[in-house]
This record gives sequence, structure tokens and C-alpha cells, in this order.
Amino acid sequence: MVGLLSDWLTDFSLTFYRYANIRRSFPPITCEPTYKLQPDWTEKFNPRIVENILKIEMTKNATITTYNHGLMTQNSLQLLNRVKISIKSLNFRRYVIILHLVLIQNLGQGVQSASRCLWHPENDDKVTNVMKVGDVFVEVTVFGVYKM
Repeated sequence: MVGLLSDWLTDFSLTFYRYANIRRSFPPITCEPTYKLQPDWTEKFNPRIVENILKIEMTKNATITTYNHGLMTQNSLQLLNRVKISIKSLNFRRYVIILHLVLIQNLGQGVQSASRCLWHPENDDKVTNVMKVGDVFVEVTVFGVYKM
């Protein structure tokens, strides 16, 4: 019985040794995980640059001073597309850019606009710009939300 046990342990140890050597012969895996919980400091959403882009694009769109429903829908889509293309060209990696536009006819009434979002205050930010031209009131809000 003792001989059988020692033979079995010898066979097991040789098999384990061969397996361990085979496992060691593979090159080490040198890849990093593809997920990140925070952006690098160079890739963070920069609200100052986005605010400047918003001001430039909104002043380009300030040629229409009277409210016309048919023209406003087309102009608002053009404004949002120009802002979106300009912000996407900044390459904020892994950020979801959300645009929110409020465009109304200003007849002297009061306007309050609110938005809510659940986000991480260190990574995510928002920029709002308001412009009044003639009887047109335009508010554009850009949300930059980091996608984990």
C-alpha cells in the first residue's frame, strides 16, 4: 500500500511539475484594462472652452430678431448641429455630450428653465448660455457626462 501511494505521489508531482513548466513557458500578459473610472486631467471636460464655443455659435445665429415658428425649428437644429460638431472636435474622450435648447418668443413674460441630472461632480460638468435678440429668447445648455 505504501508503495502504491508513493508511486501515485511521484506521478502526481511529475505531472504537476510538467504542467507548471508549461504554464511558465507562455509570455507574460502585458495588457491594461480598458475601463477607467476617471478621466485623465488632460481629458477632462473644460467648461470655459465650451462656453466660448457656445457664445461664438450663438452670436453667429443672432441674425434673426423676430420669432417665426417655421424658421425657428430649422435654425435651432442648425445651431445645435454647429455646437455639437464644434464640441466633438475638441475630443473629450469618453464623454457623452448632451445638448438642451430652449427657444421661445419673448413677449415680456418671465422665463424659468430647470434641469436635473445625476452625475459625478468631479468628472461631469455643464455650461449654459442665454441670449436675447429682438423677441427671441435662446438658452443652450451643454452637459458633459463621463461614460465609465
